[in-house]
Amino acid sequence: SNLETQEVQSNEKNTIKEDTLLVTGISCGSCSHSIKTNLKKLDGFISCDINIETGKTICTYDSSKLTISTIKSEIDKAGFTVTSTSK
Repeated sequence: SNLETQEVQSNEKNTIKEDTLLVTGISCGSCSHSIKTNLKKLDGFISCDINIETGKTICTYDSSKLTISTIKSEIDKAGFTVTSTSK
């Protein structure tokens, strides 16, 4: 039935997660740009919104392809430190 099909589709959407990270070391637009450039290479990454003043970084990603720890290590590789995560 149609109802079952809709349920399956909504379950797939539930793999999209949004996590907030606190990143230290972001001081300018080019800092946030380099983080975004690194993250865009990851399969399953959708977007991130970085507040340059606070370091608050909201990442949206497909959790069936990508984990938050992979995102964190990619930010580390870019030369920044993730100080906290919140669900």
